[in-house]
Amino acid sequence: MCGSAYLAGMENYEDNTPTGCCHVYSYGEDTPKLLLSRKDFIKAVQIIAWCSLHFNVEVLAFALMNSHFHFVLRGTQEDCQAFGEKVMQLLLLYVNRIRERKLYMPSAVMVSTKEITGERYLKTLICYVLRNPVDAGFKYDPREYEWSSARLYFSGNHERGRAFSELNVSERRRLSDRHEFPGDWTVSPEGIIDYENFVNYGMVESLFGGIRGMLVFMAIKRTEVEQMNYQCEKSNLNRLSDEELLNAAVELAAHSHLPRPERMDDGRKLLLAQRLRGKYGAGKKQLARILEIPVDIAERVLT
Repeated sequence: MCGSAYLAGMENYEDNTPTGCCHVYSYGEDTPKLLLSRKDFIKAVQIIAWCSLHFNVEVLAFALMNSHFHFVLRGTQEDCQAFGEKVMQLLLLYVNRIRERKLYMPSAVMVSTKEITGERYLKTLICYVLRNPVDAGFKYDPREYEWSSARLYFSGNHERGRAFSELNVSERRRLSDRHEFPGDWTVSPEGIIDYENFVNYGMVESLFGGIRGMLVFMAIKRTEVEQMNYQCEKSNLNRLSDEELLNAAVELAAHSHLPRPERMDDGRKLLLAQRLRGKYGAGKKQLARILEIPVDIAERVLT
């Protein structure tokens, strides 16, 4: 199917078939920049690689920006959410350690996870993630952006660094900041963990079947992806009643070691509302109602 024919069918997109994959992302709008230097990005890659070893997920694609991240992961929604939260937690701990002032607290940046249904939606979302740097202002081919997995797919030439088993103790500490990695994993002289170690690019290549198939989905505009997000949420999520959503809010707050919703200030209520919206597809007015947030603020702030 040609790109234009595919895009023409997006308006009526609906496919509830489970893929076993999730989109995990943090919020970049109105978020201070977390990663300010090349060293910061290298550390972030190390954190992602380490988390891939310790959570029951597979990384299919990722894009790392200075204020937020996107992942397409294979795993349960719970495992994918835990992975994203751990990545953010470790990033914030690192940022707070190297900054003179602690500007970024864990409660200030939220991570959301959405299940991906339908093979076409999975393909579109992978390409949306890989194209995210371009949408954010990067002026070149997505494969030229260093801090995403875009260059892995259908490249045919994966340059590898040195294996950790070849490094002495001092080199390991210098290049991995004391994180432990398998001996057959490879790392660049700067300490960048090679993406081939922790990204299942072979599965993505099998999914698309060839570079031409991937390029078709790369052409889908951001507006079409947002429309697909809306349609998938509308068709796939069972809306919770006010009582069920409030119970979910209480449980989520307790799990995050936060006070009960009625004891929160408006800022924390909005963060909790955004989390509930991402997890359950709750409407803005319903969230405003159960959390006692002014409707106009909820309409303006929640995405």
